[in-house]
Amino acid sequence: MFAQVRGSDAHRLLLDAAHRLAPLDAALARDTLLEALGAAIFAGRLSVGAWLREVAEAARADLGGRFGYVWANQPAAASYTPSPTYQFNSAGSVNTITRSGVGQYTVRLPSIGSAAGHVQVTAYGDVLARCKTVNWYPSGTAQLVNVRCFTFGGSPRDTQFTLTYTRGTGLLRATPAAYAWANQPTTASYTPATAYQYNSAGYANRITRQGVGVYRVWTPGMALGYGDVQVTAYGLDSRYCKVDYWTPSTGIQVRCFSTVGAPADTYFDVSFVR
Repeated sequence: MFAQVRGSDAHRLLLDAAHRLAPLDAALARDTLLEALGAAIFAGRLSVGAWLREVAEAARADLGGRFGYVWANQPAAASYTPSPTYQFNSAGSVNTITRSGVGQYTVRLPSIGSAAGHVQVTAYGDVLARCKTVNWYPSGTAQLVNVRCFTFGGSPRDTQFTLTYTRGTGLLRATPAAYAWANQPTTASYTPATAYQYNSAGYANRITRQGVGVYRVWTPGMALGYGDVQVTAYGLDSRYCKVDYWTPSTGIQVRCFSTVGAPADTYFDVSFVR
């Protein structure tokens, strides 16, 4: 109705409203974006084609999702703002990093805070080190992500790392995509918490334990004959995880280890994107 009343400029107004709503209400932003797409199609014969393309591209990017990343390249600094070239925040805010001890960091992602989502973190550089997620949670409107880094022997170590946070969209803001927080390491089979899993096909992901430190992640609707899988161990200790393989028939297999390389049950974050 709004599109019919407003005519050829309706989609422009709706698209602007969707952008403004995105940091505040994901569901309403999606609905508004769909209205904008419908209005653009309705007005297609009346308006410039570039607007129709802009609305379609915005819909494809899914304005409702939250997304941010950083390259943490000053491991000894007490507090700093990463280079704008190597950081991003879907709300347009500036991310920052603080160091609270050897190998202990907190990444602050303003304006996208939520008790939900997914994190991947990887050590960076030519030093022998591993990094992992400790936890993430909202503080006001910001998302805080705590990271710990270790030597291969399990001692805390300062090091560079990369970190990506996402909620309600794929790790690269692309689909098909899925993620899950595996937080029941000794359970034979379970469905991860809704707030900490995502499947762009609309299905619920599932995790099964095959043995000590061996897990299968099932992501219905995902074309696992293609794409990319990432995994990050979760928690305070120095246990770590890796991707074993992924296939359409077996799902995603993850293996986790103690510091000395023995199989070990532990929490982890896993993501798939094509």
